Amino acid sequence: RANLEGVDYLVPAPEHLLLYLSHHSFMHCFDKLILAVDIVKVLEKHKNILDWDKLVECARDFGLLPALYFSLKFVSNNFGVEVQKLRSIEKMVSCECFKLLGFLLSRKPSYNLSYFTYLVNEPGVSNKLRFIVRTFFPPPYVMAHNLNIPVDKVKLRHYLYRITLNIKKIRL
Repeated sequence: RANLEGVDYLVPAPEHLLLYLSHHSFMHCFDKLILAVDIVKVLEKHKNILDWDKLVECARDFGLLPALYFSLKFVSNNFGVEVQKLRSIEKMVSCECFKLLGFLLSRKPSYNLSYFTYLVNEPGVSNKLRFIVRTFFPPPYVMAHNLNIPVDKVKLRHYLYRITLNIKKIRL
């Protein structure tokens, strides 16, 4: 709980805030500096009260250990922030995720790389295939929103344009 000019409001626990920021940064592949800086600031502000065991438990419960680990590793490497429990979190993250990290670090940060992070985190082949289909063919209302057109104006050519544009951006 916090108070600003006489108004009470709820704030997330430091562990939940750090987990949210880590997930958000990871999914955007650290394409904006502010994403990492937010994590650094939370670590600095709450370093004496952060419950690392609770943080790791929440990350495990929500399937966010890779996002937490890579985000903490990123700020540790790039900002010199000492991160407790980094080694123990590393031991809990899968080998597949480390392959993803190598891939991401070998490229310029880009929001489009977040598709790979989502794909790797989907459990099972059927979920991965469903994600790929949803990525290339989102619902018409999503296309309409992105293109700023009425839903009934969304056509196959819009989907083909989306696919072509995103493949060009990725440049594997």
